[in-house]
Amino acid sequence: MVGFTACHTTGETLGKGQTVIYDHVITNIGNAYDVRDGEFNVPYNGLYILSVKLVAYFNTEMYVQLTRNGMNVHQIYSNGDRADSSTLTLNLYLQASDIIVIKSERAGDRLHPYEYNCFSGMLVRE
Repeated sequence: MVGFTACHTTGETLGKGQTVIYDHVITNIGNAYDVRDGEFNVPYNGLYILSVKLVAYFNTEMYVQLTRNGMNVHQIYSNGDRADSSTLTLNLYLQASDIIVIKSERAGDRLHPYEYNCFSGMLVRE
């Protein structure tokens, strides 16, 4: 079994291309999420569900990318002016040793604090 959920607890301002570190791990079955570097290290080939919840800080915008081995897979956007949150859910066939991370697209984007920003993944089928 592989499954993780981790949330970001601080209102951090990010640099361009910076990896988002989800520092509060709620679940980490299989220990595939590394809280030190924000990487989901895929342990087995298979179909995975990946989900990202994004909330920008008040009066700011936020753009991030879900990346696989350093390449953009998909983007997500949040606008803090309207207090909206955005969620991205993908079903992806991943290979063992793929590395999945969430990276900022722009310098100066600011995450909302208080665990509103979360990253989850789960192996559905090998």
